[in-house]
Amino acid sequence: MTFFFTISLLILTAATIHVVAAIGSASTVAVVYGTGTICGIIANEPTQRVQCYQNGLKLDVSVSPNVSFESISGGKTFFCGLRSGGFSLHCWDTRALFNPKRIYLNYNVSLTDLTVGVDHVCAREVSSGIARCWRGNRGSPFSSPGDGLKFSKITSGNGFSCGILMNSCKVVCWGYNEISVEIQTQFGNLSMSNLVAGDSHVCGLTKTGFLVCKGTGQLDVPTSSAFEFSGLTSGRGFGCGIQRRNGLVQCWGSGDNNRVKDVSFETIVAGLDFICGLTTRNLTIICWGNAFTSDVPVPMATFVNRVKPSFRSLSR
Repeated sequence: MTFFFTISLLILTAATIHVVAAIGSASTVAVVYGTGTICGIIANEPTQRVQCYQNGLKLDVSVSPNVSFESISGGKTFFCGLRSGGFSLHCWDTRALFNPKRIYLNYNVSLTDLTVGVDHVCAREVSSGIARCWRGNRGSPFSSPGDGLKFSKITSGNGFSCGILMNSCKVVCWGYNEISVEIQTQFGNLSMSNLVAGDSHVCGLTKTGFLVCKGTGQLDVPTSSAFEFSGLTSGRGFGCGIQRRNGLVQCWGSGDNNRVKDVSFETIVAGLDFICGLTTRNLTIICWGNAFTSDVPVPMATFVNRVKPSFRSLSR
């Protein structure tokens, strides 16, 4: 069932910030599509903690309330958070009691660019650009691409991850899903500035600002001008972008995802079959799509009138 709901929030800065986000991209808002969970990093408090909502309802407890986080990213049933400073990485199963599990701790090597796929986690070392990965399908390890590859950006989808090489801006993909080889081959020698992974495809902007999508599915990528989009997100067989000139969201591919009209957004992030965005006009999060498990639409006033956290915004 398709429906909308909103969460009121205050943005940390008055400047317009556009964030590129998808199933597995670092942001300050994360969606866990398998359990209808949305989490955000709270700003304007001494501790930049994580607050979560599940199926439209605010959870009774905050996630690690005494710990500050700089970015979070969600997959099918869990999400992960990178602590401020990048030295520690925690993950939470949203089907259980949200008890954190630490999967990385190193005070000498900080991480950035946290990216959660459907069931695996990757992040990039700040100093070296080396990508590190954990977890995987049914608990099996997910291989890292190797220390010889240095990345400026990484993103994760269903059983694969891709990254942009520092020295050439070319795309390299890895993982146990064979689509990773196909996606890398399709990108070929394109020089990319950013990437966002969906279920079995990757969209991104070239160094000259043009939108491209590679992988499987009927994506029907729209013809666009250079630097038309300032933010991208991807799900299962679809992609969406924030139009730079007016902040409106344009989607392409499968599903009826162009149902939000005349609303400008600061940031957008997607699950497999839904999208959430931070609006420019009144700084609320609007979500639309088919992924939530509730059979009854959640009234907009539930969040607008009763829940007013201030979520931190991540500039790029």
